[in-house]
Amino acid sequence: MTLLDVSNLSIGYRLRDRLIKAVDSVSFSLEPGKTLGFVGESGSGKTTIGMSLLRLLPENASVLSGSIRFEGRDVYSLSDESLRAIRWKKIAMIFQAAMNALNPVQRINEQVAEALLIHHPKMSKRDALARTAQLFESVGIPENRHADYPHQYSGGMKQRAIIAMALICQPLLLIADEPTTALDVIVQGQILKVIRAIQQEMAIAMIFISHDISVVADVCHDIAVMYGGRIIEAGQRSEILETPAHPYTRMLLASNLTLSDHSFDMPTVHQSRKANIRHLGSTKENDMCPFVCHCRQITDHCQATPQKWMVLSSSHRVFCNNIAGDLTK
Repeated sequence: MTLLDVSNLSIGYRLRDRLIKAVDSVSFSLEPGKTLGFVGESGSGKTTIGMSLLRLLPENASVLSGSIRFEGRDVYSLSDESLRAIRWKKIAMIFQAAMNALNPVQRINEQVAEALLIHHPKMSKRDALARTAQLFESVGIPENRHADYPHQYSGGMKQRAIIAMALICQPLLLIADEPTTALDVIVQGQILKVIRAIQQEMAIAMIFISHDISVVADVCHDIAVMYGGRIIEAGQRSEILETPAHPYTRMLLASNLTLSDHSFDMPTVHQSRKANIRHLGSTKENDMCPFVCHCRQITDHCQATPQKWMVLSSSHRVFCNNIAGDLTK
């Protein structure tokens, strides 16, 4: 059974007298125990998708169309009580810069145990703290640091505590939104190692959001590349890394430093074509390519004809009409 199914999801933000479409016709599904990575630059809609799964969009945002079904139930038709029963217990989220949101006057282990006590009111505080201690050991927080205050933790230790907080109720789905942001490379590697180990040990499904394709590739089974509010390419990790089809995916890979001999040319920006996408993200319905101003492969046909999904394999698809021949060129 599919754990999460998102179909033709579009989300808009109301800004003064305009409605800006931040997510446009996004569809994907996730099986239990699998990991899906969303990668793309800032403003591509990744975080908006993550927030929508828990109905945590800001007041000026709304779902314009589509559906989100978790365990077969429409998330946006649930009552507030039913939604509270799902949040954190079945779906948990690591928010951007969440390590800065810890209560500065409450001990770390008590903050983490609090989520467990809320969802299991019959559990004693002693048992909740014991469960917290076990989880802290799993994420690499030593016993003598469990009862510290947030200011006594480094950035990496705070992030470990946040991961433990998200996992304390043993959710079925974890949404990790830029969990390694603001961490140095060494600490980032340690955190990713913890996430991989926890995901395998607990067999939970995970949506991993990042602007760094190398980080996503290190953690995820499948990858969805986003640009301009759309998924423009999706496939298994090996397909995205070894045979990237969309010019934007190639650009992401070209921007990633690597010791490999295999590389991709960085696309050049066509300044004269920028005006053609000035309405990108508006509520105007169109299927034009959002990457048109940066694409070296653009043709008149691209600008005049709606883009369609091209199926490259049973798991690999790309939103581009102009993909043909040798994809490694």
